[in-house]
Amino acid sequence: MIEGLGQPATRGDSAQFDVRGGARAVWRALRAGRLEATLRGRWSIWRGDAMASGWDAGLGLSWIHEVGQGIDLFSETSAIAGAIDAFPDDDLRWLEGRIGATLRLGAHRLEGSAGAALRSMPERVVDLETGATGLEDHLFRGRLAARLVPRADLAVEPSYTVDLSRTDVGPVEHDTHALGVRGVLALGPVDLEAEGAGWLRAFAPRSDGTERLDQGVAVEVGVGHTLWPGVRITGRYRYVRSTSDDPFGRYAQQFAGVELLAWYDGWSAPVELTPQVSDAAPAPGDAGWRFRHRAPDARQVALVGDFNDWAVDRSPLVGPDDDGWWSVTIPLEPGRHSYMFVLDGERFVRPEGAPRYADDGFGGEVGVIFVMPEADVRARR
Repeated sequence: MIEGLGQPATRGDSAQFDVRGGARAVWRALRAGRLEATLRGRWSIWRGDAMASGWDAGLGLSWIHEVGQGIDLFSETSAIAGAIDAFPDDDLRWLEGRIGATLRLGAHRLEGSAGAALRSMPERVVDLETGATGLEDHLFRGRLAARLVPRADLAVEPSYTVDLSRTDVGPVEHDTHALGVRGVLALGPVDLEAEGAGWLRAFAPRSDGTERLDQGVAVEVGVGHTLWPGVRITGRYRYVRSTSDDPFGRYAQQFAGVELLAWYDGWSAPVELTPQVSDAAPAPGDAGWRFRHRAPDARQVALVGDFNDWAVDRSPLVGPDDDGWWSVTIPLEPGRHSYMFVLDGERFVRPEGAPRYADDGFGGEVGVIFVMPEADVRARR
């Protein structure tokens, strides 16, 4: 979702430049769940009628729990603080929480969520006559989204979001509906991102109670490159244009920025907390490790991972058997290995029954297996 949709940082037309950074760590406390912690920060500079700069930083926590094959429940909470030097009385505090569910259909995902947020500007003057301060907005948010992967190097993510905002002390209430679509195309080590969104907002200033409309569009493009595993840099450009019944709400904004994101996915629970109970789990044997995947309608299935340079033609599975299972046995060196399955030479799918999962850096997950040097320890895993 394009950040700050329809919410200009300065009045009127402006240009903006950002420097953003973030880090994420994942702790897989149980085989069926994981905890993610994300820390982000941003420094921005705007040039409009006057020069302005500002910053914001936030911490987010997410718990994702697998309740059934292909179904995840998740809960998230986040806290954000920010300030803009052009508006010294508008220091921002933002608290948000949401719950939702994700349905995995192979490489595709469907997601629905609902949440609430509290935006507070404790120092803002809301009544010039009395000098009263303290603006608070309560926001209720619903979201439907999908991640569609028509081929291994392309992902398309449509979304619909509705925000219902009510102000305890302040000038306006508004309801916003937004439609967006995002696409990511992998071209070797470089990824191209493109996003477009449109919104319609109905708002009613408390001064006269007359409902007014605000509508706009936003487009964003980006180029990302993974510098090394777990570290990614992205350059972005965005253009936002809004029209409104209120002349103070009309603006055009251009944005350019660079983002550096790092993530770590190595915190795991002890082995005894993650027993292998799935028929799809990798299993050790005398000839190596056996991998299985159930795909009764597939024409061919291949195993890809860091152990074969993610090449589709190096580790084909044999099958299907009468129950639709494909299988292959390969030797693995001791260490940590990431893997996925590829159906019919083009569709990458998340492996069910993996001992661990890790972020692939593109919004999906790869399976992770740890191979121990000693045979008896390896067998217990």
